[in-house]
Amino acid sequence: TFQRYEREQKKLNPQDSEKVLKIVALFQTGESVFGSADAFRRWMDKPAYGLGNQVPFDLLHTSGGIDLITDEVVRIEYGDLA
Repeated sequence: TFQRYEREQKKLNPQDSEKVLKIVALFQTGESVFGSADAFRRWMDKPAYGLGNQVPFDLLHTSGGIDLITDEVVRIEYGDLA
């Protein structure tokens, strides 16, 4: 998607820009919490109990989904897995 925008010299709309910024922040936090980008990506590919057994990657298409994943990563960081 980003390559298409770049190739066509299009600008992201405000909603997509917000999602991109949230995803970047999420991946930075995830890498810190899980110790590496690879470990975080592996977690993102598996059903997560704290997300109702949904696969985190499947939630990335909405701002609300990104927020849910971020909240779960923060809970993991602080050991709050309930």
